[in-house]
Amino acid sequence: MTSSIDKSLRLKKLKSSIKISSSKLKHIYIVYAASEIRLIDYINNMQNFIVTFSEFDIVYTNKKLFKDSKLLANLESFIDVFEEYSALEGTLSEKGNIASHMTRFESNTLFDFVDSVLAVNADYLFCDDLGNEFADFISIDNQKKVSFYHAKHASSQFSASDFQVVIGQALKNIGNMTPSTAQLEQKRTRWSSHYTGSGIEMMRKGDSVENGITSFTKTLNHPNTTNYIYIVVNYISKNRVLSELNELRKGGNTSAQTIQLFWLLSSFISTCRELGSQAHITCKP
Repeated sequence: MTSSIDKSLRLKKLKSSIKISSSKLKHIYIVYAASEIRLIDYINNMQNFIVTFSEFDIVYTNKKLFKDSKLLANLESFIDVFEEYSALEGTLSEKGNIASHMTRFESNTLFDFVDSVLAVNADYLFCDDLGNEFADFISIDNQKKVSFYHAKHASSQFSASDFQVVIGQALKNIGNMTPSTAQLEQKRTRWSSHYTGSGIEMMRKGDSVENGITSFTKTLNHPNTTNYIYIVVNYISKNRVLSELNELRKGGNTSAQTIQLFWLLSSFISTCRELGSQAHITCKP
């Protein structure tokens, strides 16, 4: 195992688990109100890391070794969740600069892409970024669908690490797709305000926050409502995904990044399926 950040980072195989060792992480602490723990101990206790192997269909995570003999076959259908947009090739950042005179996010940003392209036809669109957010954006198509948008910009290309960050954000908040009345009440004040340090209204589309929350509640309770989860990234190309998949089909050499990314993709889609949500990944062509 090699790391340009921590050259002391090592994997150790134990009798029934794998742990990480690092001289650097031993000196970093997570401090709670009444206790503290070394970061390396926290990582090894939680075991929420992924270890992939040269055998594509085997992975270690959460103290268990998994083998999915159908993974490659499933990836064929998973390709359909990737939706390509040429506009993402020109994005420069996640949200751009924020200034007091601004009434919309800068062009060539992922936030503006969601605002002006992905959710342009929504009945209501709220920016929920910062604080106790459910997602970066939430849109409602009245009594039809609720969509959560999680955006992540990076300068890397085809990065499993960056993909894991935004996937983690989406999975952490998936339960908030059915918020309680109290949770929605807490959003009322925030959605009636402006993005911090700017004139950008948090309600990006719709006639009023009051009606938007009412629509959100009615849509959640409608029997035919569909929940959508959008991962919005600039560092993944659908053509690259197809190329890497073809290499796997042929039994060719694939990078550890590719294997990790496909396992993350499989986990994300499987979780969405289990919870009755549709997964969508918007990316470059």
